[in-house]
Amino acid sequence: MTRAALLAAKHGVKATISGDYGPNCYGVLEGAGIPMYLCGAAKTARAAVKLFRAGQLVSVNAPISSGSHGELEDAPAR
Repeated sequence: MTRAALLAAKHGVKATISGDYGPNCYGVLEGAGIPMYLCGAAKTARAAVKLFRAGQLVSVNAPISSGSHGELEDAPAR
């Protein structure tokens, strides 16, 4: 997710919605000033955006997990 966070920051994303924010991803998004929200009970992206627009998502103020998802942080970009 860290690569996605870097890409989001590069392209001027205004907010993110996810079920998890590890420390690396959190650091990138926080450093870029991009607000983070938990998707909550939303089962689809459409439902999550609807909840976001209604102000019903919880904002994230710290990493949610250890960030260990088997990602290789130094792997070459595709």
